[in-house]
Amino acid sequence: MIASDDLPRLKWAISAIVIAIALVAAAFWHLDRQRKEALGELDRAQRAYRNAHARYVNAQRDEDQLRHVIARFEALRGRGVVGPEARLEWVERVRRARESAGLERLDFEVRPRRPLRASDASYRLTASTMRILGDLPHEGHLLAFLDRIFDETSALPRLRRCALSRLAEGGDGGSIGFDCEIDWITVQSEETSS
Repeated sequence: MIASDDLPRLKWAISAIVIAIALVAAAFWHLDRQRKEALGELDRAQRAYRNAHARYVNAQRDEDQLRHVIARFEALRGRGVVGPEARLEWVERVRRARESAGLERLDFEVRPRRPLRASDASYRLTASTMRILGDLPHEGHLLAFLDRIFDETSALPRLRRCALSRLAEGGDGGSIGFDCEIDWITVQSEETSS
């Protein structure tokens, strides 16, 4: 056991031990604080990496989609769908389709071009509606006629409506009249519209 008269001799040793314990505790506290800061910095760096990686993956996906859209747009431009309407080609296409489908009477009119959707973009979808009236020996001729029209390459034809009606009966069982509307869809640039 330690006697009271030994305390003055041990006070410097005890003080050194207390100071050493305090220094060790301060060192542990400082190291723990640095560890927490380092973990926080690591967490921030990992989040920044994940965000950057996600943006990179999205940019790659967007680039792939953009390349696909550009390729499709260039294909449409190559077909003549982009730019001024090729109305004379459409009329010739309808006449050739009438001849190949064996239709005798065919009347048609092309209405003015109109936008399909309001847009502020430099390119916009437009359509010109063509109304076609004619007589058919039977329904199959109409399908052959429409198939020929839908082979059109200078526009994207879309059938809006088609009505069939039985005409006066003759010796051959009568014929069928038809009244169809077809939208000729094109892409118009703002440069060509002004």
